[in-house]
This record gives sequence, structure tokens and C-alpha cells, in this order.
Amino acid sequence: MITTACVSQDSKPSASPPSAPTWLSGHGATFGLCQIHRNEAWHYELRPGGIVHGCPNMYADPTQDPRMQQ
Repeated sequence: MITTACVSQDSKPSASPPSAPTWLSGHGATFGLCQIHRNEAWHYELRPGGIVHGCPNMYADPTQDPRMQQ
């Protein structure tokens, strides 16, 4: 009979996996994925220069983004 903590369901995970936004904020620049607007944790864009130079500074929100001023 196996009586490990996992089988008896008494074990608890030591750490839960990170959420996607948490993972992206820590690792996205490695792949050129950068958060663009500080108030939109879900908004990432491909910025290939981020791989080498790091992500550009974020805009506070889309109203600060000059691309939205057209």
C-alpha cells in the first residue's frame, strides 16, 4: 500500500505557477513582449528591440500613447 502525502491528498503544492501577466512582466522582454500601458496588465506588444535593449518605458494609459493621438 502506498501512503505518501500525494496519494493520501495531504500534500500541498510548494508554490503555485505564476499567472500569465506575472510571468510576462518578468520574462516577456526576453522574447520582445513588452507591456505598453501601465494600467493594462494584459496589453503586451511585440517589440523586438526589447530583446536587446529592454522594453521601452510604459505609458500611464492609452491617452498618453502618441500613437493614439491621430
